[in-house]
Amino acid sequence: MDKGKIALIKLLLCVLTGLSLTACSGRLSLPIATVSLSPTTTIQSGNQAILTIHLTGDAQGLVTFHASSNGINISPSSCTIASGQSCQMTVSTDFLQSPPGKHSISITSSANVTINPENLDFNIIPRQAAYSYIAADNGEENQGSIYRCTVDANGLFDSCNVVIGPSLSSDIGLDLPVGISFHTLSNGNTYAYIANYSTATSGENVYRCLADSQGGLSSCVLTTDINFPVSQLGPAYIAFNTAPSGITYAYVPSAGGEQGEQIYRCSINSVNGLLSSCQATAQDANIISPVVMAFNTASNGTTYAYVTAGTGINVPGEVYRCQVSSDGLLNSCESELNDIFFPTGIAFNTSVSGTTYAYIGSLFNSEEGQPVLLRCLVNDSGVLTGCVSAGSNLPLMNTTGIAFNTTASNARYVYITDNVNVTGEQVYRCIIGANGFIDNCQSAVNDSNFNFGGFLPYLMSFN
Repeated sequence: MDKGKIALIKLLLCVLTGLSLTACSGRLSLPIATVSLSPTTTIQSGNQAILTIHLTGDAQGLVTFHASSNGINISPSSCTIASGQSCQMTVSTDFLQSPPGKHSISITSSANVTINPENLDFNIIPRQAAYSYIAADNGEENQGSIYRCTVDANGLFDSCNVVIGPSLSSDIGLDLPVGISFHTLSNGNTYAYIANYSTATSGENVYRCLADSQGGLSSCVLTTDINFPVSQLGPAYIAFNTAPSGITYAYVPSAGGEQGEQIYRCSINSVNGLLSSCQATAQDANIISPVVMAFNTASNGTTYAYVTAGTGINVPGEVYRCQVSSDGLLNSCESELNDIFFPTGIAFNTSVSGTTYAYIGSLFNSEEGQPVLLRCLVNDSGVLTGCVSAGSNLPLMNTTGIAFNTTASNARYVYITDNVNVTGEQVYRCIIGANGFIDNCQSAVNDSNFNFGGFLPYLMSFN
């Protein structure tokens, strides 16, 4: 019997019970779950919005959500609602992994509920970072510092001060802080993670500090259960990525440790941000001296990890591309570039034309004349191609870090830390063109009362 006849029989039976045709039609249609974002369909990068689901109709059902892009988390990812009820989910966007532009959430449900709409579109707009943070060291034991500067409308740094350092009562004895990253938990707390690369007294590790809205860093404690022995090289950077399973992990590349050079994948405590259950990954690749890593989702929808690795001064280094499994572990790593002089920073940015580029920094090789910053295309499979110098007028520098920021005026800038420069240590702010090339580099620090005073800037981040 076809569906039309079945529906007619149901309608006749409904009428025979004494209900009107209108009421009977309502009984035959599925209850509707209406979905909306409140208070707006525009989310500022790094911020959150509430997803509201309301069910109209005489039934109950399970509603499940799936984000279209990496760096967008929905918590909880499903709910069961009954007639006349609502439930709410929190949509969180990662400041570094959620690129500005149009995104969507697909919504599925149990068989007895109709979703309206089935795909919820929303826009992520750039958020101007309030502060920049720079990890720096002067080469002396336990003298490492973290500098914090405000970021003005032109992307320049003002009011630079030390927020962690030997002159402060809150000093934590950093010996060689080379990396700093930020991560916001679902409870709204944002934490800074500092990679302490080398120390002769307390052993290497990662510090976790609470970041407040005024730019302060406090409540710093050692985290991770990685055993970095005293007097060996330790963590160089901390990166974050949400695995296909929906769980966000921290990744710690290390140039040394009790078990040799490794990349660790760590779980993040959802309440206090501490790292634990750290497990070595990408072991099949034998990556030597992993330094910095970044994640990027290719146009085929697959997210890859990219790792810079340098074997030492005057020895060519490599950039690896690894697949990310459902549990966040890295595998199937392949060398993308294998003739770069000590590659250091790597970062991805989508230009105003919509093309994603990879930028790779290296220590300057004066004999070879190699570019200090490369710009590479990313093909559909995440492979880096067409790598050329990122600009024709770049300063002579040792590129130790690359970071991006979009100001309130929507101008896009790249920031390059340089710890050996003929004019002194610098952080440069350069303009990114529509074709991904950079130009007009100038000192990012607009504070005439500030200089690094012999401290070498390494990696930096925004929050």
